[in-house]
Amino acid sequence: MSKDPTQKKQEWKPFITLLKETKLPYMAILIVTVVTLVFSWLALQFPNATQEIMAGNISSEITRTLILVLVAQAFVTAIRMYVTAWAKAKTTLRFRESMIRKTLRLPMPYYDKYMTNSLISRTTNDTTTLSDFVSSGIPYIPSAVYTLVTTMVLLFGYNWRLVVFEAILIPVILLITILQGRIQFKWNRRIQSRIAELTSYLAEALANVPLIKVFVKEKHEDEKGRENIEELYKAKRSYVIAVGGIYIMTNMEGVLHTIITVVGGAYLVSQNYIDLPIWIAFYLYSNNLIGAVTQLFDYWERIKTVQGAASRMAEIMSEEGEADHGTKAIPDGAQDICFDHVSFRYDKDLILKDVSFVAPKGKMTALVGRSGAGKSTVFGLLERFYLPESGQITLGEDVNISELSLRDWRRHIGYVSQESILFGGTIRENLSYGIEGKLSDEQMLEACKSADIYDFIMSCEKGLDTQVGERGSKLSAGQRQRISIANIMLKNPEILLLDEATSNLDADATANVETALKHLMEGRTTIMVTHDISSAERADQIIMLEDGVVAGCGGKDEMRQNCQPYQILKKILDTTAPAAVQ
Repeated sequence: MSKDPTQKKQEWKPFITLLKETKLPYMAILIVTVVTLVFSWLALQFPNATQEIMAGNISSEITRTLILVLVAQAFVTAIRMYVTAWAKAKTTLRFRESMIRKTLRLPMPYYDKYMTNSLISRTTNDTTTLSDFVSSGIPYIPSAVYTLVTTMVLLFGYNWRLVVFEAILIPVILLITILQGRIQFKWNRRIQSRIAELTSYLAEALANVPLIKVFVKEKHEDEKGRENIEELYKAKRSYVIAVGGIYIMTNMEGVLHTIITVVGGAYLVSQNYIDLPIWIAFYLYSNNLIGAVTQLFDYWERIKTVQGAASRMAEIMSEEGEADHGTKAIPDGAQDICFDHVSFRYDKDLILKDVSFVAPKGKMTALVGRSGAGKSTVFGLLERFYLPESGQITLGEDVNISELSLRDWRRHIGYVSQESILFGGTIRENLSYGIEGKLSDEQMLEACKSADIYDFIMSCEKGLDTQVGERGSKLSAGQRQRISIANIMLKNPEILLLDEATSNLDADATANVETALKHLMEGRTTIMVTHDISSAERADQIIMLEDGVVAGCGGKDEMRQNCQPYQILKKILDTTAPAAVQ
């Protein structure tokens, strides 16, 4: 079967795409290339100087030249190691910057489809693999080509038969290098896959240590970790065994090279085609030649090794970012939020079906319903994480939210989740997160008073500069929630989304957070998702979602009297509420 002529293009395309889309340190790579060429030029001076000495020319000039070459080689080797390490660090930095910049701008459906832990491996391991080749592979290729061509010309100048002897070795080197490259490509890919699985497991396990301890599953997770480590060990062990065989063949290649150069050179000397000094130069030059050929074939095979990393990274880089075609400014003043015959599906499952309702400006609307009814999907559509399959969401009567600037629209919204997670750092940093401009301590503390977290902050030795720990681990759930509320107060959005904001709190924390929320909701258009009927019935309007449709809408009295699904849900929740509190 003939090979598809476009296949090679497709193999190269991810690599070329990454080089185009990443701002690489080309100056650093150029310096590595130049220094490596200088090193190769120096390496080619040594056999010639040695030949002169063997020919009896031991003049001070030749001796000085030989010493200078050796000293320069040592000096240039040190420089080459330094600039290569510098170029690799800069290249890795650029690749990782591009990956992080891209991943933060991917649309939410991408994260629904792919595990976020796999992105960690792509941003760490794959970038290292690719940057290693870009910084210490590509810049070395011109040097290898220069060494190969120059050595061939020099040997041909001595005697064309020397080139023939060297040509005998090239097919052998090619065969061994191709075999070695294929083995490395196959096993490196398998090893990278095992590393990605181990990274994914560790990221998940370490993020859920409290849950593991509560369920006393340390032994179970330990066994899972050992399985992942064992699989990685087996892959590396098999790789070492396979490469061991290749190393034997590579050593035999060296033995064959010595036999050909020694025996062939001795034959040419005996036939008076060359003299002894040229034979010695031939042996030294042949080492450079074989090294250059091996390097070139090795780089070619390394390309296959990095293709896997390049394709995985290019897969992310080629993804479409969040579309923001909105150009309209957000209208001044509060506006109603209108769902107009909105339908939405995840993959093949229709979640919302022709949903229509109005959340009045400056009022609180409660969304209630069983799990899976579509409540959180309403929030996802409002935040423009997803786009409706049909229908539209408008601000006021005629401004479709998709026509508004995405950044401006999201700044227009404040979101409080059921478990607010803080970023590692200080209380001050979390209070100012996402807010443009510099905030004064007075502004922060005033917001903290309204969020009922002021007394706690003042009781801390470092006040606003208190460290909250990873994901806010040094604070209680209620404290994290109230700091998040203070942050939203400082953001001062027009629209407020509350997603089970008190569901994970104890009675005291719930009372404190509800006090903070009362201050936060004043004058804002608020939509609240809740399973707490008493909280829902404090809202100005209740919307009952049932299997993705609006089953009822109105005040608490109207819903109690006219909405049967609400009556059933209220009865269930009222029955289970005491047990939940207990």
